[in-house]
Amino acid sequence: MKKLTSLFCLLLILVFSGIAQDKKINVLVFSKTAGYRHASISSGLKMMSEMAQDRKWIVTATENAELFTPEFLKNFDVVVFLNPTQDVLNDA
Repeated sequence: MKKLTSLFCLLLILVFSGIAQDKKINVLVFSKTAGYRHASISSGLKMMSEMAQDRKWIVTATENAELFTPEFLKNFDVVVFLNPTQDVLNDA
C-alpha cells in the first residue's frame, strides 16, 4: 500500500510538472486583514514573487475582497490565502 501511495504521488508530480511547463499558472494571493496583521505577510508576498519568477507563474496580490466574484476568479488557477484575519470576504 505504501508503494502504491508513493507511486501515485510521483505520478501526480510528473503530470502537474508537465502541465506547468506548457502553461503559465495564474496565482491570486489574498492577504487582507481586519484587526491583527501578521508580520509574515510581507515576507510571504516577497517569497511568492520570487517563486513566480523561478517558475514563470503570474502572481496577482490583492487585499480587495470585492474582487472575489466568479468572473474575476475564473482567471486564476489557484488562490493562496496568505494569513488573512477575521471575516474579510464578502457574502458573495
